[in-house]
Amino acid sequence: MARRQLGQRAIVTGVAWALALSVLAVAGAPAPAQAAAVSRWSVESQAAAGDTHGWFTDDSSYPISVGPIDPTIPGYDPDTIIVYGGSVHMGLIGPNGGPITAGSYAGVTDLLSPSPGHAALDYYDPDANCAGWTGTLDIWTLDRDGDGKVTALSADYAATCSAGISVKGQVRFNDPRPVTALADREWSGTYGDVYLGQAAVGQSVELPLHYTNPGDTTVHLGAPALSGGDAGDFAVLAGACKGATLAPGDACDLTVRFTASATGWATATLEFSTDTLLGHRRVAIRGRGVTPTTITLGGTTGAHVVGDTLVYDGNVTPAPTGADTGSVRVMFTDTVYGYAYELGTTTTAPDGTYHLAAAVPAFMTPRTYHVTAEYSGTITGNHYLPSTSAPPLDVLILAPTTAGISSSLNPALSTVPVKITATVWAGGSTFNGGTLSIVDEANGSTIASGPVAGTTTGMVEVTRIFATGTHHLVAHYSGDGTWAPSQAAMDQVAAKDQAVAASGLGVTPAVFYPVKDGYRDTLTVKGTFKEPGTVAVKVISVATGKTVRSVSLGSVSGAYSWAWDGRRSTGTMVPAGKYKVVQTLRDTAPNTLVATSYATVSLKRLYWSSATVTLTGRQYIVSGKASGGTVSRSGSIYASGVRLSSGSGGWAGVSYRFPHKSATVYGNVTFKVQGRSAGSGKALIGIWNPGRGSYVYTSAYDAWKPAGTAYGWYTTTAPLRDHHAGGYIRTTVLVDASFMRATFDVAKVVVTYRYAVLK
Repeated sequence: MARRQLGQRAIVTGVAWALALSVLAVAGAPAPAQAAAVSRWSVESQAAAGDTHGWFTDDSSYPISVGPIDPTIPGYDPDTIIVYGGSVHMGLIGPNGGPITAGSYAGVTDLLSPSPGHAALDYYDPDANCAGWTGTLDIWTLDRDGDGKVTALSADYAATCSAGISVKGQVRFNDPRPVTALADREWSGTYGDVYLGQAAVGQSVELPLHYTNPGDTTVHLGAPALSGGDAGDFAVLAGACKGATLAPGDACDLTVRFTASATGWATATLEFSTDTLLGHRRVAIRGRGVTPTTITLGGTTGAHVVGDTLVYDGNVTPAPTGADTGSVRVMFTDTVYGYAYELGTTTTAPDGTYHLAAAVPAFMTPRTYHVTAEYSGTITGNHYLPSTSAPPLDVLILAPTTAGISSSLNPALSTVPVKITATVWAGGSTFNGGTLSIVDEANGSTIASGPVAGTTTGMVEVTRIFATGTHHLVAHYSGDGTWAPSQAAMDQVAAKDQAVAASGLGVTPAVFYPVKDGYRDTLTVKGTFKEPGTVAVKVISVATGKTVRSVSLGSVSGAYSWAWDGRRSTGTMVPAGKYKVVQTLRDTAPNTLVATSYATVSLKRLYWSSATVTLTGRQYIVSGKASGGTVSRSGSIYASGVRLSSGSGGWAGVSYRFPHKSATVYGNVTFKVQGRSAGSGKALIGIWNPGRGSYVYTSAYDAWKPAGTAYGWYTTTAPLRDHHAGGYIRTTVLVDASFMRATFDVAKVVVTYRYAVLK
C-alpha cells in the first residue's frame, strides 16, 4: 500500500535497500552512554524476502536531522517531530496530539489515525512503505531550546505496518547513547535478494557477502544455515564471518557458492543469528543456470555507400529452442570514436541460423566500421547466454558520388575529332583526392585521366578521332577514402567517312577591282571544313582555260578563307574578265570534294569628286514649332533668312533638302549653317539618318552640333553612305528650350559631300 512521504519534501534520495522486511522484537534497555554526543540512526527491517538494514550518521552522505513538521502538510499536527535520515524519515507526536516527551510508550498507533491516549508514529522507508503502523517507542532523551526546536533526541522504536513489514531502529541526535548495528554489503539483486551470478550446468560462481559493524557495541555472528527448495545448489564456504565477533568498526566476508544443477533460476535463504536489533540475518540468495552460446557472422565486407543493401548470415550454437529464442542484431562500431549503431535485428531459424539484409542508414559517417553479430540470450526456457561474433568484419562506408560522361558530337565521322568530357560530383562538397579516368572498352585503353582534389566537381576532357565502330566509353572515379567510387558510361558511334564534310564554299564579291584604291581590291575564297583535311585553290581564266594562280591552304579544320588580289604569283595583274575558282578539299579518309565558283575581274578604278549645294535660310522644306516657339521669315535680319525662336519653354525648327549625285562610293557629308544668335542662346544643327526614321521627326537626325552665338559658319559632319535616301540629303536647324533657350537667325545653309565613280 502506498504511503505519502513526510516533509517536502526535505527527503534526499537515499541508498536502495532490499525489498523485504520481517516482524521486529521490542528493543531492549538502552546501553550505557558514550562520551561524546553524535547523530546516528540504525534501522533494521524484515519481510518474507529477507532483511533490510540501514545505517546513517551525521558525517555520512546522508546526515540525519530533526525538525518540526512543515505546517503546510495537511493532516499533521504542528507539534509533530520529523526525523530525517537519507531516504528514511519518521514522524512522532505525543498522546492525543500533544507534544511528545521523554518516556516509554506502548500501543503506539499510526500518526494519520491515532488512538486516544496513545502516542503516534508515521514511518517512511522506500523498502517498507506502507500504512497502519503500530508498535512501541522509548524516548530516552528529548531536549528543546527556548523556541521549542529539538536540540537532542535519543529513541528506540519497534513497529509493524498493516502489510506485515516490521522495522526496528535506534535514533541518536546530538546524543552520546550507543547504538547496535550490523551493515550489509549493498545488495546486487533487483528483487530484494542477493544475486550470486550465473553459471553453466555443472559450473560454479562465488560471491562474498560483506558485513561491517558501524555501531558502538560488539556484534556476534552465529553459524550460517541454508534453506529452501534449491538450497542444494548453494554452499557457504570458509570465511571470516563464520561465528565471528565484530568489534565496533570491524568487518568480515562470508563467501557463498552457487553451482548450477540445471538451467534456470535457483533460490535459497541464508540465515545466521546476531545480537543486533532483529537478532538474526536472513538473506534471500539466487543464481542462474545458463547455456553458453557462440554466434558466427559472415557476409558483406569492402566499401559501400549510404543506401547499399548489406547482407549478413550466421548461426547460433546450440540452436535456441522454446518459446523464447532471443534475437540477433548486427552492430556497426565506429573505429574512430567507438560509437555503435544497430544495422538491424532478426531471429534465428529452428536450426540456429539467421539472415539479415538492411540498407546502410543515411546518418552513418564515412569511415571504417567493425561489424559484429550479437545474440541477446534469454531469461526463460534454457536460459541461453548472450554471445558476440569474433573476429569482426570490416566495412568501409563512403559518401556517394555521381559520375557523368558526354560527347561533343555523337554519332561522328571516323575522321572528325570528338571531345569527350567526364565529370564527377560530390553533392556540393569538396573532393580530397582520387582519379577520374575515361576508358575506351573497345580496346581497354585509358584515353584520359587526371587527379580530383580541392574542387566540388572533378572534370577530365580529351579530344580525339575514333575508329569506325561503336566505342563503349566509361568515366570512372576511383574514390579517395571518404568519397565512393562511381562511374558512368555511353556509346560513342564513329561512322565510316565516305564524303567530305564541308559547307559555305564560294567567293565574294562576284565582281572585284584589283586596282588598289580601297574598293573591292580582293576576292575572298571561303568555306567551312567540318573535319580535318587540306584545301587547295586554283584560279582559272575562263577565256584561256589557263590557271593564273594556285595556292595550298594546308591543313584546315573549321572556317577558312583566302584573299586573291587579282594577280599571278609573280605579282602581275591578270586581264579583266571572268575567272573560275576551283576549291579542292581532301579529308583524312581520304575523300575529295571539288567546288567551283565564278568571279569577274574588272580593271576599273574609283575617281573621287566633291560637290556643294547652297540654299538660303528661308528655302527650308519643312518647319515645326511648339509651346511658344516661332518660325519667322519676316522677323529675320537677313533678306533671305529665317528666324527661329524657342520661346521660354518650347521649340522651333526647319528642315532642308539637298539633292546629291549618284556614285559608286560616298565619302563624308558636311553641313554648314551661316547665321547668328539674338542673345546668348545656341541652336542645334544635325543631319538626317534614314535608319532612325522619317525626316519629319527631329529624333531621326544625328551628328548634332551647337551653332551660335556670334555671326559666322557652324559645321557638322557624318558619313554620307548612311545619311542619304531617295537622292537627297536632309538637314535641320533647331532651337529647343530644353537644350538652351535661344533665338537664331539662319542666313545660308550649305552641304558639301565627296563621292567616287568607277571608270
